[in-house]
Amino acid sequence: MCSYALSRTSKRSKGCGASEKAISDPVKCINEMLTNHICCIIFSFLEDSRDIGRASCTCRSFNEAGKNVRSVRWVCRNEDHENARKTRDIKKPLEDDHGETSQINSECMDVNNRSHNSSLDSFGNEVQGSSPGQRTSNESRRRLDEESGAHKTQGSTDQNLGVPFGSKSGVDKPNNLKEPVDGSEVCESSKSRQHQHMPFREAVEQGLKSKSCIQQLRIEIEPKLQSKSVDVNERQLTDHWFSDPHHLQRWVPFVGDTLQHVCIADYGPQAITRQSPILKIFSQNCMRLKTIDLRNMFIDTTECIEMPKLTSLTLRCVKVNNNALDHINEKMNNLQTLALLGVFGVLIGCLESPKLKVLCLGLSTKAKKVTMNLPNLSKLQLKMACPNELSIIAPELKFVAFNLEVHNCSSIEFCEIKQLQELLYGASNFFALSKLVRMNQLLNKVFLDIPCMALGEDGKWLGVLKEVTLSLPNFKTLQYECPNLEILNIGPGLWHSMEVNLPMVMEVKKWPPVKTLILHMIPQTLVNCVTLLEMFQMKMRDTLVNLEIYVHTTSPVDGNDFFEAIQDQVAHLSFKRKDGKMGTYGPT
Repeated sequence: MCSYALSRTSKRSKGCGASEKAISDPVKCINEMLTNHICCIIFSFLEDSRDIGRASCTCRSFNEAGKNVRSVRWVCRNEDHENARKTRDIKKPLEDDHGETSQINSECMDVNNRSHNSSLDSFGNEVQGSSPGQRTSNESRRRLDEESGAHKTQGSTDQNLGVPFGSKSGVDKPNNLKEPVDGSEVCESSKSRQHQHMPFREAVEQGLKSKSCIQQLRIEIEPKLQSKSVDVNERQLTDHWFSDPHHLQRWVPFVGDTLQHVCIADYGPQAITRQSPILKIFSQNCMRLKTIDLRNMFIDTTECIEMPKLTSLTLRCVKVNNNALDHINEKMNNLQTLALLGVFGVLIGCLESPKLKVLCLGLSTKAKKVTMNLPNLSKLQLKMACPNELSIIAPELKFVAFNLEVHNCSSIEFCEIKQLQELLYGASNFFALSKLVRMNQLLNKVFLDIPCMALGEDGKWLGVLKEVTLSLPNFKTLQYECPNLEILNIGPGLWHSMEVNLPMVMEVKKWPPVKTLILHMIPQTLVNCVTLLEMFQMKMRDTLVNLEIYVHTTSPVDGNDFFEAIQDQVAHLSFKRKDGKMGTYGPT
């Protein structure tokens, strides 16, 4: 649009006998054509900080619009990290204890690589993020503060969100230097062009200081950089530590009056061993915060003041204090959604948030005691190491995803849970299943699975996990205790257990009178699979109407052979088939 307006203006100027000086002033022409409203509309489509920075350098109107953006996203990429290592001499701090760090990092990175999760991931996805280039010691930080105070931006185009973090602003340029659109410094008279690298954290600080209207902010590490293997020297640095309190204090106060949604995915190798009071800083400066999403860091939950407007908190792959649940319960009592995914360090806690409606509890450390008294909770996912004592009081609970191993030494109590409509259960034993089923005769949909199938990052089937026990649920309990059950999902792990324990399955005389049967399978033996399907149809013939079968593409038994063998059996049913990878499966 700008180039089109420029060409029309130039032609009109020539026709009117305008001077060559007026024709050669494109910035003035653009500024006359663009109103503030048009600029704001254009910038509303931009979110990446690089795009905003480059557009802001185009003209004065865009520069002003760039200062008023409401949403911005910074992504630290692998090339930014490599440039930081090449151009800066970063001092190393004292040696840290990395024993627990390696465990946390490996488990966090294992989020997407572990065995299939009984399709319980429909309640929450797991992500990661990271960042580059700054000195590490306290002395270096003070020097950086002094330098940043001494460097004042010059000219209207340098005062925007500003200069992308590929270049350095705020320094006097000689006459033979020109500033191109992307903000980098190019010496035209020199044969060897020089590019001065701006550290990522410094770019974030400078960019946010000029933004007075930010409502939504996201700072993250590129997945490629986050997953890269690093040595001990990299873990000793802090230049990519986004939750560094000194770094946070340089930009959080500038956006505190407007910020409502924030997501920070820290650089795990540097952040996971260094405790950060990030929640304290946000609670003291950002009174309008509604959602917080923090990943890959070590969070100190103490000294956090009340956050009355906060309605959603997500902590993913983080380490916290052992009583972090109590701090969350006390200071964030208006939460409606709480997701703790891959959280280390919690040993004891009580959740009593009166307004909480959705809870995803994924504690990677085996806790001693966890108590929940949540009167308005409607959705619950338990995907964690089973505590020694677990008590849940949730009278309005409608949907439960249960994925934890209950041992004989563990005590689990379900109190006042009588309104369940949907249950997703994935475990190698079914002790807790019987408790839940007996209390909830309104169950309409049940998904049962055993997490015994190993899948690769690409979804390819790798084999059966030998350490997982292949047991069977009490199908008779489902028949007598769930008269309203209409949809039964059987996951690939349970299907495999039924193949292995075929004689025991054939002894079951009565099955739940379901109308829809959904089978997810990685078939191992064609004959056993066909026999099982015949048994299902025979014992459910009075009620079964719909049949859906999903076969994994890398199964030992070819999907086409299986479907060809059963085509006569399913002819009288409303039948749906699908071949795919296990990542596409899930409860309907």
